[in-house]
Amino acid sequence: MSDKLDDLLKNALTPSEEPGACLNKRIIQIAKGDITMRKPFFKSARIAIAAVAAVLAAGSITTYAAWKYLSMDEVAKEVKNDKLAEAFQGKDAIRINESQTYGDYKVTLLGSASGKSLTKFYSNGIEHDDRTYVVSAIEKKDGSAMPKDVGASDFLVTPFIKGEKPWQCNIFYMNGGASTFVKDGVLYCLSEWDNYEVFAKRGVYLGVLDETFCDNQSYNFDEKTGEITRNEDYKGLNALFVVPMDESKADEEAADALLEQWQKEAEGDDEEDASADENTDSSNEEASFEEDEKWDIERIQKEAVLIKNSVKTVKADKDGMLYYSYNWKGHEGSWRVSEDNLFREGQTGLSECFESTSGSDVEVFVTFFRNEDGTVTISLYHTK
Repeated sequence: MSDKLDDLLKNALTPSEEPGACLNKRIIQIAKGDITMRKPFFKSARIAIAAVAAVLAAGSITTYAAWKYLSMDEVAKEVKNDKLAEAFQGKDAIRINESQTYGDYKVTLLGSASGKSLTKFYSNGIEHDDRTYVVSAIEKKDGSAMPKDVGASDFLVTPFIKGEKPWQCNIFYMNGGASTFVKDGVLYCLSEWDNYEVFAKRGVYLGVLDETFCDNQSYNFDEKTGEITRNEDYKGLNALFVVPMDESKADEEAADALLEQWQKEAEGDDEEDASADENTDSSNEEASFEEDEKWDIERIQKEAVLIKNSVKTVKADKDGMLYYSYNWKGHEGSWRVSEDNLFREGQTGLSECFESTSGSDVEVFVTFFRNEDGTVTISLYHTK
């Protein structure tokens, strides 16, 4: 609570309006309970309470956000990570408390911290111990409570880097993960990925979508400047925050090396998928996948158009089979697909396998994305 009150006092007033040190100290002592409110102090109590009310009145929505939501360290404690909670309380933590509202949701970016050995994260058997952690709060715009069962499979919190296409460089390429929970009607997301502080001078964004992945329809990318902006025509939540960074931590050489590493890891995943496909007995496959040289997952995300109402999240049955059917503008299809044919053991994220059907004027693609909770999100795209 004391951290949130510190933020409240810090952000609510401009330097010319800053209260005296004695008043600040007394307000904080009262909030902490260090001062017992006995009868002789009623007058002082009224003064202190009035001062707090004045601070709230002078404060912005940002200040209110710092007071309303759980603090970053409280979120870390909710997911049983005391070490990360300490990092969020440290001097290097970045408190942001900025809110944006789009579609049916309001998103508040509470802040972030970066550091080594705060969590254990493994990808392809390799431990990634230098990470960035971001806390965000998502709630209904109309004030109603978020469902208790909503989670990481319903929203995407992802970093972007200026100069890199958002659909090609996001949380899925950065060895990302997320933990979520709902408290008091608000969904809290604790997201993590490889430490991106080395990109501080280039510029870093944070996107929040009511989708489980990022395609080329959510955000605009300027090829000349590298700037990323919201697609104003997007129907739904596509918040975009500019993340403040400490430029003293920038390292251009390390940034280039990290981009190269992420690219190699992505290409390595592609090679493993290809090898697995070659070793699979086609007579035993439950589904065949598109191998047309003209189209791959990257091109689908970049050039095809997502059919918004087609997105469905399903869970495999006891035999490991996924079922899906669709009917879009006269194009129909249905599949019974083995989850093992789509993903490697333990793999999450977007599968390189996809289905396609062709009509006289359009081609439809079906993509598969495995979420952290084991469910699979199936989405349809069509050619323009």
